[in-house]
Amino acid sequence: MLVKRLLPVVLCMLAAGSAARGATLWRAWEGLKYPEQEGWYRTVKGGGAERTLFDGMLTLDGTASGAIVDEYHWETPLVLGPGQYFRADWRVRVEDVQGPCDPLLAVTAGDRGGVFLLYEDDAIYSMFEGVWISFTPGLFHKYSFTSKDMLTYDLRIDGQLAYSGCFVGPSPTSGVGWGDSTEGASSLSVWDYVRFGVVSACAPAWGGHVSRDSNNIQLGNVPEPTAGLLLGSAGLAAMTRRNRQCS
Repeated sequence: MLVKRLLPVVLCMLAAGSAARGATLWRAWEGLKYPEQEGWYRTVKGGGAERTLFDGMLTLDGTASGAIVDEYHWETPLVLGPGQYFRADWRVRVEDVQGPCDPLLAVTAGDRGGVFLLYEDDAIYSMFEGVWISFTPGLFHKYSFTSKDMLTYDLRIDGQLAYSGCFVGPSPTSGVGWGDSTEGASSLSVWDYVRFGVVSACAPAWGGHVSRDSNNIQLGNVPEPTAGLLLGSAGLAAMTRRNRQCS
């Protein structure tokens, strides 16, 4: 019985050692400063969004023009070691989208491809997979994106599995991007936090974070996105689509 109790602990200790050797990374924006003040690369077009940072939340109001882009990107190799997995967590409320889907969270892994999750008021469109993932409109939601191999992934919304999909690519970048990203559309969104990294399967990678809820929203429906989408300085146009079946 003692051996059975100790085995999980030993395995986690071994995985933790492997994680250290594999250069585990963790990046988190918690709303304390504007993202570019904490190391995120900011891409702006059309003058950028009207921004407000208040009470730990960033409001991106790009409703003045469909030409507005205001996106944040952290480029870094996403390489998994033994006992590790990739995880990204974010909390956002999408208040208004006009035109094609606009706010975005993207995960890219170089030759292994990427996943581009674009928001409308009540659904996420996984761009290269061509699938819609619905959520309850008008509220903040917590999203968790996990991958054990940077080829397939699970997306959870408020702790519930919402979709299992696969990376499509290759991509010219490796890292995470988020924000107001689509030219030809406009949006208003409120971001609470964005976190990502390569972490051990045995322990959480972050401490507690108090989040606030607010429910001021305008609703609307939009068609599938067709406008150009930016992701960091490389741009989506440089990404060549390659069909691949999830295994």
